[in-house]
Amino acid sequence: MRAVKALLVAFFIITLVTGYIIYNSGMSISISFKNPSWNKTGDQDIETGTAGAAVPDDETGAAGSANTPGDAGAADPADTDDAKTPDGGAGSALSIARRVHELFQSRQEDDEKSFREIIDLLPGIDWSLYAKEYDAAGAKEVLEWISQSPYTAEGENVLNIFKATKGLDGVLSDQYGVIVGEFFRNDTDKYVKLLARLDRQSIDRVCRFTANNNYYHVEPEEAVESITARFEGRDLTDSERYVVDSMLKAIKAYITEKST
Repeated sequence: MRAVKALLVAFFIITLVTGYIIYNSGMSISISFKNPSWNKTGDQDIETGTAGAAVPDDETGAAGSANTPGDAGAADPADTDDAKTPDGGAGSALSIARRVHELFQSRQEDDEKSFREIIDLLPGIDWSLYAKEYDAAGAKEVLEWISQSPYTAEGENVLNIFKATKGLDGVLSDQYGVIVGEFFRNDTDKYVKLLARLDRQSIDRVCRFTANNNYYHVEPEEAVESITARFEGRDLTDSERYVVDSMLKAIKAYITEKST
């Protein structure tokens, strides 16, 4: 009997141990099976969290704002005048250049109507853009035509010419100088009054073109003496006085650089 009891106890203990081992093995298998799924979900959460941390809500909003069509359009060079086509808006530099060219090519002999239309467009012209479209010789031809026109000195036409200095360079600068230089020598008082209506930066620019042309017609020392005597003691506005001073300064530069 004792042997049987011992066997039963041993069997019972073995059964318990075996069951415990099987139970633990089942848990291990279950846990091992679920772990990859948990880890994958966890990794995804971490990546999302990292991305979120790198671009906070306010920064995401700024980034979104920076890439909105409206903002991109505001910074797009295509919205600048030089990049617009003639249909892109009245007054664009390219449309003005094309319109001037069209009027110039279709002009008739002593065509005052075309002349006035071109003169009215000059404040917005970019000569470098015109030269790019129709070559420098084409731009020079327009300036020569203006310098030879009987209408140039009439009324306030020269005021618009004074405003047309954008993109002048090389031979175009010289040809522009012919226009303003001749006008200065032919009607100095009117030159001063009209030019005085522009801002100081524009005044200085026009005076430099004028002085450069004047150098080939009048000795700088003589020009300075003549201008000084002409306007000395005259009742001038501040802007008119600035024009006279700017012209004297521009001419004096040729005394030190070229005439000595």
